[in-house]
Amino acid sequence: MLTGIGKIRYFDDEWKVNVRIEDDTARYYRSLLPKYWTVNTTRYPPHITVVRREEIPNKQFWRKYEGKEVEFEHSSVKKGTVYYRLEAYSDFMCELRIELGLPPHNDLTKPPDKKSCFHMTIGNMK
Repeated sequence: MLTGIGKIRYFDDEWKVNVRIEDDTARYYRSLLPKYWTVNTTRYPPHITVVRREEIPNKQFWRKYEGKEVEFEHSSVKKGTVYYRLEAYSDFMCELRIELGLPPHNDLTKPPDKKSCFHMTIGNMK
């Protein structure tokens, strides 16, 4: 596994938590893909979704880690039917979810193969 670093970001209007990744990281991994593959940039800046579309039981911990740098492990590029992604994992991201009163992961945070906890989309074939 490779490692990366991102910063925790909270989005109050959607009860969403992301780990924001530098644009250069996604750009680098897209550059490794064969030139004959269709690869488009994503609609949103590169990130790992930690919380999305979930009721937060422990709201007193909301925004506790805003801006905190988080190290994570990730795979090499995986090609799905529509998206290119890096599978990602961090004990801290699982602990953040637990502190908010959530299970360590859910179906929205897991990649399509359902094997690892989180993922970062780096491009798509749309």
